[in-house]
Amino acid sequence: MTNLEELYLSHNDLTGTLSTWIGSMKKLRDLYLFANGLDGNLPTELGFLASIEHLSMGENKFTGPI
Repeated sequence: MTNLEELYLSHNDLTGTLSTWIGSMKKLRDLYLFANGLDGNLPTELGFLASIEHLSMGENKFTGPI
């Protein structure tokens, strides 16, 4: 999945935390996780997404620093 460029998972009733594996997706440009039930802290590995252009994670239950 390291070559994945787009990931659209909005409105899927996903729950739990966002895994640190997200940072291994070096070519990811679009990440849409809007309107799920995700919670917990955002992983610092999000900072490894050097190619990210669109990031939509609103309407979840994330806590902690961004």
